[in-house]
Amino acid sequence: MKLQMMKAATACAAALSLWACGEEAAPESAPLEENADNLDCGGPSTAERYHDGITKTSESGRFSVTILTSDPAPPIKGDNTIELLVTEGEAPVAGREITVSPFMPHHNHGTAPADYVGVSSEDGVINIPSFFIFMPGYWEYTVTIQGEDGVEDQAVFAFCVEG
Repeated sequence: MKLQMMKAATACAAALSLWACGEEAAPESAPLEENADNLDCGGPSTAERYHDGITKTSESGRFSVTILTSDPAPPIKGDNTIELLVTEGEAPVAGREITVSPFMPHHNHGTAPADYVGVSSEDGVINIPSFFIFMPGYWEYTVTIQGEDGVEDQAVFAFCVEG
């Protein structure tokens, strides 16, 4: 009888684990499968290979966002900092708050706190405070820029974080 109860409890715990994490939850240390400049690390899509100077155009096409540096590079499980450059047309965006929100969409969670704010200097460089990536896998960094007109725009970078 005890053995049957233990088996039932184990099966229940396994089912609860699948329900809580989702049936398609990626393993914590998903292997990186390389495909040109994209990496598959168990996320909803492929991630980009990190390099200093990687640039994205915002969703509206209004801003250009460049990750000048990441420390460490590429991003890792642990403490990370990034330095960004945001331009509108050819001009650096100065004196505005820029928010970075690291998020792991496959697991539906981000970091704590969820958002990290930096203020752009006159030359458009933004230092984002240190944030802690607590698990390996596919992560997105959503960079939110508020235009002078108050309209927000975003650029999204996707990376594999190894642990």
